[in-house]
Amino acid sequence: MRYEKVTVLNGLGAGDGRYEYMLELLMSELRGVSREVSVITLREKKLTHCVGCFGCWLKTPGECVYRDDLEGILKEYIASDMVVVFTPVVFGGYSPEYKKFLDRIIPLIHPNFGFFKKEIHHKPRYDRYPRLVAVGVQDRHDEHEASLFRTLVGRNAINFHTPSFAATVVSPGDGANLGKAFRGLMEREDPYPRKEDLLPLLMGSDPATSSEARAGRALLIVGSPKKGSSTSAVVGGELLDRLSATGWDTDSITLSPRLLRREGHDELFHRIQGADLIVLAFPLYIDSPPFLVTRAIQLLDEENARSGLLAGKRCFVISNNGFPEAYQNGPAVAICRRFAEAGGMRWAGELAIGSGEALCGGRPLRGEEHQGPPADHVIRALDMVADAIIQGRDTMRQVHETMALSPIPILSFPLWRRIFPMLGKKHWLSDARKYGNNPREMRAHPYAL
Repeated sequence: MRYEKVTVLNGLGAGDGRYEYMLELLMSELRGVSREVSVITLREKKLTHCVGCFGCWLKTPGECVYRDDLEGILKEYIASDMVVVFTPVVFGGYSPEYKKFLDRIIPLIHPNFGFFKKEIHHKPRYDRYPRLVAVGVQDRHDEHEASLFRTLVGRNAINFHTPSFAATVVSPGDGANLGKAFRGLMEREDPYPRKEDLLPLLMGSDPATSSEARAGRALLIVGSPKKGSSTSAVVGGELLDRLSATGWDTDSITLSPRLLRREGHDELFHRIQGADLIVLAFPLYIDSPPFLVTRAIQLLDEENARSGLLAGKRCFVISNNGFPEAYQNGPAVAICRRFAEAGGMRWAGELAIGSGEALCGGRPLRGEEHQGPPADHVIRALDMVADAIIQGRDTMRQVHETMALSPIPILSFPLWRRIFPMLGKKHWLSDARKYGNNPREMRAHPYAL
């Protein structure tokens, strides 16, 4: 098969020069199947990180409200017949350079929900999307992380309505087989990951248990890039309140670009150093943790290799997504678990939340200030999580079963999923009208050919 236009998104960081020859070999193979091949080196582009404002859906439909190099990249993306991602594999996920761009790709889809591959996802904005191919690179082959990477790419392919996709992971040790591996990607069609592929990423995450019940110091790291209150901060704060009531010391910090630059490292490392338990809370951004979290875990892994900063601490993750199915958090949770294992941390479990924004939206989970459907199942799950952390017991299966329920007790979960797109459409349209936009304007196609 030949392609008219292929765009390569180069996600290598400044220190990844050892992989450049692989990229050149990939480019050579692509030139043999395409009339036009262009490469975009993302680290050289001026790109801010996504702040979760939804302006690209509500205020300026189809376009990000931040004006930088994103517009040119999205035009190239939507005009391509095939997009090829080239990125280091970071704990089974993407490099921070690629993740910063990926988080901001949502102008290419519509906010309204529909059923795709028997799941809830956002509707397409355009009639045509490019085929997606991804090449992950590792220093040494790690099949666990390679499998997670391929699953993540497949989930992205579903969310961005690609006609087909293929993903592979290579390492310098592949030598002469690299060319063959790249040629095989050009026409291969991988199967889309299903619910059955994601559930083990959660249900298989058995935490380390202990019979010793003791209080310690818990640090909540909020990975939401939103300005002001966030669902991640609210749910994470509820867990800290439960721990504090039993004698734990608690503290919280919100990730920011300043903390991830050199001048903020000492503050971040100092807060982590004094903690026994790290609670990492974040929203799901394109099937994985947001850019700020992706960069933070890479930074912490580097510091841990120097100082042993993380060794022996416990790690708990709270991941919330905007779809009803909590299991869609699976790849993000698995990425964090690989990070924890690499750092010598003890896995304390995870709380995977579906419909996070609909249930909370940065407001309290209960009381007069709560808006939206009841969040009683989240509150019950938090009670179980706190008890498990305090007592050192494994109650994660009960937590996952609770989070798989409908938030409205009188509705079955299948019925909740059926009405969710209608509720979402009403919500998005109401917010868009605040900016003077109607349904037709929300369907804008600014990058259409």
